[in-house]
Amino acid sequence: VTAGAAVWRYASPASPSPSALRGLMQSGARHYSDRYACSYLQSDAYTVWYLSERGLAARRQLAAFFGADTIVLSAPDGVWSE
Repeated sequence: VTAGAAVWRYASPASPSPSALRGLMQSGARHYSDRYACSYLQSDAYTVWYLSERGLAARRQLAAFFGADTIVLSAPDGVWSE
């Protein structure tokens, strides 16, 4: 499982400035997609998908269904397992 955020502008990958991302995070436009089991921030220009606690819980449940008892999470600052 990866903890990196995926940023899209309309239907293409994007690289907004750090200030644009900060503004989006502060706007409170946070959502959760049950279909993709993933959280996202949305504005008129960008959609930022990221792994929240709720999304990680859904992935744990799916892994347990297939008999896995360990999740390995890769993040920009390293890798850890639980």
